[in-house]
Amino acid sequence: MQGVLRIVMDSLGVRNYYFASDGKEAVEIIQLRSGTLKAAGSGGIDCVISDVVMPGIDGNMLLRWIRRSEHSPDRFVPVVMISGMVDHRCLTTARDAGVNEFVAKPFSPDIVFKRIQKLIENPRQFVYTPTYFGPDRRRSKGYVEEERRKLTEADCEIVYSGKDPGKFRKDKPPVWLFRMPNRLKEKLNGGDFEFSADGGLADTDILEAAKSQIAEMADDYTDWVKDSITDLVNAHEEAQASFGQAEEQMKIAMEKINLLAHELRGQGGVFGYPLITEFGKSLYNCTGASARVTENLLEFVKAHIDGITAVIKGSMKGDGGALGKEMLESLEAAKKKYSGGPAKAA
Repeated sequence: MQGVLRIVMDSLGVRNYYFASDGKEAVEIIQLRSGTLKAAGSGGIDCVISDVVMPGIDGNMLLRWIRRSEHSPDRFVPVVMISGMVDHRCLTTARDAGVNEFVAKPFSPDIVFKRIQKLIENPRQFVYTPTYFGPDRRRSKGYVEEERRKLTEADCEIVYSGKDPGKFRKDKPPVWLFRMPNRLKEKLNGGDFEFSADGGLADTDILEAAKSQIAEMADDYTDWVKDSITDLVNAHEEAQASFGQAEEQMKIAMEKINLLAHELRGQGGVFGYPLITEFGKSLYNCTGASARVTENLLEFVKAHIDGITAVIKGSMKGDGGALGKEMLESLEAAKKKYSGGPAKAA
């Protein structure tokens, strides 16, 4: 997904952005770059866009660190979360950790533009309570919910600066509302693009240029995704070889498969291969941390790899027609065969 986000950032005219491979590296970059940029008078990191699923420190852990840690250089920085999981639990977890906006995979440049537009044009005020700190979880004004009570703004402390929430006095109201200057809008004032009423880009040439670049990447997708398939095959062989003998090695192999499946389900739809997204989603669901590894599960994993390989070898874009339908039906049959019933949908 880095390639797609790079295109979006370039299209918006963003000159400086940094990529991290996981949450740990992101923390290091945020700390290092915030200090460097502030020293140069640039004001630090302006926005964080993070995947939910990452090895080690995942997106939600990173978000909690940004919002709650005393070592976070800016607890108010806008955070956009990206995920292939868009169920109620995933959304609620991110919301309660303090996310600003959420983007579901697979996504288009226009969707990313619209989420960024919300951050710029309609930033939500931040709220501090004893149990929560982050952007207002309600999209409308009125009441602020705090520990089963509803308080009007008259009962709250209004703050007009980025005061450290950790230094609030206990004799003050339990709810603080932050109404700070719109830093992102001020920084982008005078930029060479503007947003339309529906949240998209008013200058459609920028959007079309981004889509064109992604289309060019799609032409090469079948080549570079083969590396992911090779990694899947190798990880599956490692899991099979260690099954019943080396539990820790098998666990590591299954984690590799799960992470690769997550990447594939996000990539497929973006580059015109929704069947890859479907196979990736199913593979991700059946290899999660709670999955019990059995011979049946390993066979089921192989069925996914065979299906993904067939889609790429056949360059099956779109729904794949009759053959694509047959493959998805076969996948569903495999779910019942190897799990004893239909698999749970994402």
